[in-house]
Amino acid sequence: MVENKLISKHGIGAGTNYVVEPINPIRKDLMFELTNNNRTKEFLLINRNSFIEIKRIILTPLFQWTHPSEWGTRFGNQHLMIKVTGYTKNGGTFSCPFALGHYLRSDSYYPVFTLHQPIQIPGDIVMHDFPDPSEYPVRIEVVLSAHMPETVIDFNIMLVYDER
Repeated sequence: MVENKLISKHGIGAGTNYVVEPINPIRKDLMFELTNNNRTKEFLLINRNSFIEIKRIILTPLFQWTHPSEWGTRFGNQHLMIKVTGYTKNGGTFSCPFALGHYLRSDSYYPVFTLHQPIQIPGDIVMHDFPDPSEYPVRIEVVLSAHMPETVIDFNIMLVYDER
């Protein structure tokens, strides 16, 4: 039950205590948009059962286009990325950038992409069993950026995700 994150173990030996972890239902197909004026979205992971899984990216070009190469070229030149940073209750941090060009194919006619390997937070950010249960809640910050920080981004980015 500890491995499945249904309960938390506190202590060692005869002094061990177990606490039932609350399990909230998974909310599916939620969305948030990152724009030039609003490049940051924050989440709060309450406990080890909490997660965010980004599964679809929808680009809205802020210019007129008729052929995919028009938005594809502009998208490729901007080198857009999202940086995910976690801030633990005790002051620890963990972070990872995700280049959007890695996930998006500019040969599609419409700039809507389902990720075959969704971005899992915190799973894809940390490689070991971190954060520790005592580090929760963890504040997650998702920030949209371009190769050059002062760049005006030519797209609004909608991220579709599931969360618990």
